Amino acid sequence: MSFVHSLKKYFKGIRWLKHAKRIFDDKPIHCSFFVTDRCNLDCAYCNEYDNSQAHPTLEDLKRRIDKVADLGVIKTALVGGEPLLHPQIDQVIRHAKSKGMATSISTNGYLLNEKMVDRLVAAGLDTVQISIDRKTASSITRKAIEKIHQHLDYLLQTNMKVHLSGIICEDTADESEAVLNYGLNRGIPTQLRLLHGDADGRLLTKAAPTEKGKRLIDLQIRLKEEGKPIHTRQRILDYQRETLEGKQTEWTCLAGYKIFFVSAQGDFWLCSQVRTNKKIEEVTPEDLKSYDHKKDCQTHCGIYCVISNSLFVQNPIAFTAREVPCKVKQILRKIHAS
Repeated sequence: MSFVHSLKKYFKGIRWLKHAKRIFDDKPIHCSFFVTDRCNLDCAYCNEYDNSQAHPTLEDLKRRIDKVADLGVIKTALVGGEPLLHPQIDQVIRHAKSKGMATSISTNGYLLNEKMVDRLVAAGLDTVQISIDRKTASSITRKAIEKIHQHLDYLLQTNMKVHLSGIICEDTADESEAVLNYGLNRGIPTQLRLLHGDADGRLLTKAAPTEKGKRLIDLQIRLKEEGKPIHTRQRILDYQRETLEGKQTEWTCLAGYKIFFVSAQGDFWLCSQVRTNKKIEEVTPEDLKSYDHKKDCQTHCGIYCVISNSLFVQNPIAFTAREVPCKVKQILRKIHAS
């Protein structure tokens, strides 16, 4: 892949001016949008799937996307469950794109055969995040390199941005570094993130031993500073390190305001763990603004998309400045490699 092509791929889907505007206005930046509750896996640490539920209809999903766009969202992440299970996922993507939103999908990758990849490309999808936790599948998680290795070959030949994301817990900690190396050796932005709990901080499986967690976070900090494509923002790596050290990071959770979730049933959620029964169609800009305050649950929060958007809005200069040296080194590495 040429250097110019790599840069085009890197900047694909980024809305710089809209992002800057969202710092100063009262509109949201990001929506995580559940296109289905159903999943083809049953990872032990996950409480975000329900195979008893039918897929939402395309008409319902389009109506909800219209509402999200009207509220001012500029980025939408299509999630689940496993979003690729929805039979009309390409039409969902097309509709989100028609509303001017940068659009991504979070998937376990099992369904990313050549035909599916072609559908995603034709629909105009910007980004694919693939969850990979181990080299080999286990009873805790089947999201493993061995299961999606060939599927990555299809993706990397497209113009879609691709990154890998793994969870650090007791079951995965000994194989996490192998996952990180696998992604980086293929030139794929990759991240490892600490396991998060529910709204009360309860974990569904055991966390990694603290020292192992620190080592994996420190490894990512070092590699990012060297210019390697670690997908996590520096400030989020710092936050995770502080969490493992028992420190309280000073921040204000903007879930429900600058970032929110929409369930597969059409409910408005502050995040994946803090849920309401209010339908998204009933939500007003004033409702969103009412969540511009600290939350009782934020002291043990591990919902990193919420933390990242909150920290960015509260101190955009400091947040961005932490990234600049790493991005410069990353670009120089690409120039040297080409």
